[in-house]
Amino acid sequence: MREKNKKEVKEMRKGYRVLGGYRQCLPDMIKFFKTKEEAKKWLSQKVTSLREAGYQFRKVNDQQYREVTTAIAYEFYISATY
Repeated sequence: MREKNKKEVKEMRKGYRVLGGYRQCLPDMIKFFKTKEEAKKWLSQKVTSLREAGYQFRKVNDQQYREVTTAIAYEFYISATY
């Protein structure tokens, strides 16, 4: 069962990465937050803490930024779902 979940998550990640960034994760995250703004605020706080920890993001549409925010959103979604 666990292997099946891992495979599904891997496929989901691949799909979301192709779609580009955390925006596609937001509809799923909204289930756990009252509004879209709360979800965005939570995600931006996580990114801010990463910046403080030493991650260098050049601009908002930076590829690394999108990958990291997608990963954070997935971590949240997976931990809240499974």
